[in-house]
Order: sequence, then C-alpha cells, then structure tokens
Amino acid sequence: MNNTAVEPYSSSTLEPLEKQHEIIEEKENLSTIHAMSMESLRSSKSSESSLKEISLDYSSPGLQAQAAIPEETNSNYADKSMLRPISPGVRGNNGIHSTQAENPGFGQFRPDPSPSSSFISTETNQTSSSSPQSGFEQLRTIFRSHEDPSKAINDSRIQTLIFELNQQCESDSIPVSQIDWLEWARLSLSANDYTTNSDAETSIASIRNLMLKNSWSVPSPCRKSVWQTLVTAERNELLTLYATLSTSINSLDPVIKRVIRNNAFRGPLESFKYASPTRAKVSTNGLFHVLHAFTLFDTTVEYALDALLWPAASLLSYMPQGNAFRSLACLLGKSNLSELYVANLDTSEEQLYALVWGCISDLSPKIALSLQRIKAQSLKSLYPSLACCFANFLSIQNALRILDLVFCYGLETFVRLLVAIFLKNEDKLLNITNLDQWNRYLSSDIVGPYRFPTTQKYTFYTRTPVDVDSWIQDASNLQISTDRFPSYLSYHETVISRQTFRTNMLNELKVQNKDLAENIAELENRMVLLNRENTNLSTELSNHRVLRSESEEKTDYLRNSIATLEEQVKHLPEQLKESLQQEIVVLKNRNRKFEESNAYAVQQITYLNEELERTLRQLHDLEDKHSQLQARWDSVSKMFKK
Repeated sequence: MNNTAVEPYSSSTLEPLEKQHEIIEEKENLSTIHAMSMESLRSSKSSESSLKEISLDYSSPGLQAQAAIPEETNSNYADKSMLRPISPGVRGNNGIHSTQAENPGFGQFRPDPSPSSSFISTETNQTSSSSPQSGFEQLRTIFRSHEDPSKAINDSRIQTLIFELNQQCESDSIPVSQIDWLEWARLSLSANDYTTNSDAETSIASIRNLMLKNSWSVPSPCRKSVWQTLVTAERNELLTLYATLSTSINSLDPVIKRVIRNNAFRGPLESFKYASPTRAKVSTNGLFHVLHAFTLFDTTVEYALDALLWPAASLLSYMPQGNAFRSLACLLGKSNLSELYVANLDTSEEQLYALVWGCISDLSPKIALSLQRIKAQSLKSLYPSLACCFANFLSIQNALRILDLVFCYGLETFVRLLVAIFLKNEDKLLNITNLDQWNRYLSSDIVGPYRFPTTQKYTFYTRTPVDVDSWIQDASNLQISTDRFPSYLSYHETVISRQTFRTNMLNELKVQNKDLAENIAELENRMVLLNRENTNLSTELSNHRVLRSESEEKTDYLRNSIATLEEQVKHLPEQLKESLQQEIVVLKNRNRKFEESNAYAVQQITYLNEELERTLRQLHDLEDKHSQLQARWDSVSKMFKK
C-alpha cells in the first residue's frame, strides 16, 4: 500500500512527520484493514438498494455483496500491461522491479483488498491520538488549546509553526504577508466544531471573508480542511462507502487505466508529478482508486474520465484517497459542476451557457443580442479548460486559486470568470457573425484579454502570463445576483423548448419538402415521358395529316374518274350493242368456217385411221417374215459352225 498512498510532503521541515507517518501506518495497517473489511461487510448487508439510490447525504450505504476481483487475492499483483518499461537494474527494497525509481510520478496500478488507514483517516475519525498532523493542523490544535486566544501569538510553538508555514507558502500560495494564520486557525473546520446548519453556514461565511482578505484564495496548507468544509464533505458518511467501493468490481477499470496511462502526467496534470513544500505528488495508483470508487458511486451518469483526472489529482495532492473521493463526490453533487464532467452532454442540458448568457444580457445587452443573432447555444468547447480550472492556460498555483473559488462558490465562479472575459472582449464578440467564428473564438486563447501586456510578439511557448488577480477582481466586481439564476435557466429552457419545437417543425417541413421534391422529381420524370409521347403523337399526327391530304387528293381523283366513267357508261350500252352485234356476226362466220374445217378434218382422220390399220397389217406380215428369216439364219449359222 506504500505505492498507492499520497506521497508525504518533501519539505525538510516535515521530515519528523514523515517518519512518524510511516511508523504509525505500518502499525495500523493490519488493524485498520480488518476493521474496514468488517465495516464494509456490515454496510453491504444493511440494505439491498443499488448504488443509484445513494445520495450525498449518505447515512446507511446500501450495497450488495460482490465477489472480490481475482487479482485482489494476491497482494503482490501488479498489472504489467499498465507499467512503463524499466531497466533491469532498478529494483525496490523487496527485490521487485519498480517504476518509482525511474519516474516517481508514475505509480503502479495495484488493486488492494482495502485502503490503508492513511487513505481513509480524517481529522474527525482518527483512531489514534498520535496520528500525524500537517503543520496547519498542528497550529489549529495548539491554538484552540489556549484558554485565551489573544495570547496564543506569544506561544513559541505557534510562532515556529507560522514561520514554517510561511516558508512552505513562498512558492505555492499567495504572498505570506497577506496570510493571517491565526484567523485561519480560528475557523471551525471540523465537523465536531458545529452541530447545526447555521454553524456550518457561519463557518463557510468566515472562510469566504478570509479568502477575500487573502486575494480570493486559500493558503495551500489549509486547503485540505477548508475544501472539505466548503462542500461539507466531513459530514457525509461516504468514507465507509469508499472502503466498500474500493474492493468492488468495476467494469470500467480497463477504461480508467487506459485514460490514466494516456493522460498522466502530461499537460495540466504535469505539475502533480512532483511534490512541493505544501503538496504531495500524485500517483497513478491513487488516481485509479479514486476514479474506480467514484464511477461505482454514481452509475447514473456517464462521466468523461479524462476530465475527472485534474480535480481528482488536485484533491489527492492535499488529502488521502478516501477524503479525495468524498470531496469529489460532494463537490460535483452540491456545486452544479457535474455537467463539466459528463460525456456526450446534450446542448439542452447545459446550464452554464444559460447562466452566462443571462448575466451578459443584464450587463451588456449588445453582446447578448449578438450571440442570440448567431444562435450560439453552447460553451462545450470551453469545458476541458473549465474542468481543469484553466490549468491549460495558468500555472498550477493560479489554477488551484480558481479551484478554491469553485469550492467556495461552485458554478458561479465559472459564470463570473467567463462573463468577465466576454465583457473584456466586447468588440471582438460584436464582430462575430456566424457560429464558426464563435467556435473558433472559444477554441482560441480565451484568457488572452487578461495576459500581461508585452511589446514582443509571442508564440504558444512564449506567451505572457495571465493577470489572475485582475481577472478575479473583475469577476468579483460584476453586478451578478445568484437569485436571478433560476430565471436565467427557466428562460433558457423556454428558448430551448421553442427552438426544439421550431427545429422539430423545421425537420417535419424538411421531410415534407423532401417528399414533395421526390414527388416533383417523379412528376418531372413523368412529364418527360409524356413530352416524349406527345412528340411521337405529334409526329404521327403530322404523318396522318399528310396521308389524309394524299388520300383526299386520291379521293378527288377517283370521284372525277367515277364521274367520267359514269358519263361513259351512259353512252356505252348502244356502242356495246352495235359492237357486239358485229362481233356476233363475225363469230358466226368464224363458227361456220370452223364447222366446215372440222368436217374436213374428220374425213382426213378417218382416212388416216384406215391407212394406219393397213400399215399395221403390213407390219405384222413383215415381222412374221423376219422371224422366219431369222430362224433360217440361225440354222445356217449352226451348220457353218459345225
């Protein structure tokens, strides 16, 4: 479990605390693990309700008993696929290869059966009075032990602790001259210090007043206690739930490991790779445990895991894993910040744009009308920057100052900061004419108006730093009333509903237009076919007209011919009668001649028949003579042959 814990502070002034922490952790590990496992078993049997029913006012965790992950039964298990390559000679104290030697900011993903006491202990539930405390917690303990707080400044122990805290805050916080440590120590930051909601509200109001005196930020050593107080994390019984969730099966574990491997520690997370006098370095193992438990805690929402890395790392740099899980759950649940970390958020569900636009409409109606004219409805392009408190533009110290304000005021912080930027960029926003220009503006250097002026042209790597003090001061001076936020949201919902209705109507009209276009196209095709048929019919009609004219001419010709023939027919019978009589006379003469020639031919035929019979008889006689002569010849021939 040593690799999974948040690394102790590296300051030389805290070396005794580090040693004491290590010794006590070894002594308490076995007893705490057993106690937590028994507690988680009791809590898992207390109710059969699902994780979806657990709220931030958690009182009795209703978890069903789940089977342990097989790898958890082996305490030395490590997922080798999630480790970076190491050299053969680098080994830990136990002889096992370790990536900590090469890269102290990259820890192993080693699932533990249950978190150690250093992960789940808080100031209000420590089991031992000898548990190590930070310098600010020691200061609070000593200060509150004085009967007369006005004389506490004379205590040498308090003066020593203040000196050490001032040394630690030289680079990690606001100027130490602005920090009144005794005022911070006087705050009621523990759940045991107040019993009613009014006491908690008074404590939060006191914190806000102190932040105002300290340049709108919390001193780095105070952040662990102050952050948990601002989101009432210590009053939520989520710590036992973390012990249970950390040993539960999570199907998103491979995704969480892949996201951590791809993003840690680069970009905004690079600063958490190393420790500072007031911040511990963050390990990938700690990030994995917190995100593992958090995704099991709230299963109703699909979170963007890469966006959750920065707030989880920020919390882990100041507090153990159990406290970080509890603070993260309370922060996202009670500050309306969850939309910044939701994957695939619908435009109609965005509250941030509604609030920003509503505030701008009160402070600068020209900008609001310009955005309304181009139909801007989303700030989703800024969500990655908002999720990390502008750490992609700011130093880690200034990004944590923004996170202080987020813990204190929630979503209102981002509303004020964005409104301040937009008002500063009024001229540029008024010149935006379409959504593409708006999206390019959001994707550009959004904090550019608050960068320190410079005469030298700069690139991405030589940009001047941001004047965060002026930015926060302008944002705090804005005349914005949170009482109007519900009206902004309701107006935005009304606008979205109208636009949705119009969009639906437009979609229906588009569908109808598409159907009409298809019908028109079909009718046009039919019209083309009809035109072709009309052309063919026109051609045939013209041909028929030609044929008709020709037939009419022929008909006229035939009529004339018939008329002529009819006139001829009228005179024809007399002519025919005469010609026929003449022909009859000629034919009669011819018939008579034919009869005479026929009688003569009959006589000749009779004569020829008689001659033919005579000739035939002569032929028979000749044949008989021939046969006789032949017989004689044969006999003569035979005689000669002999």
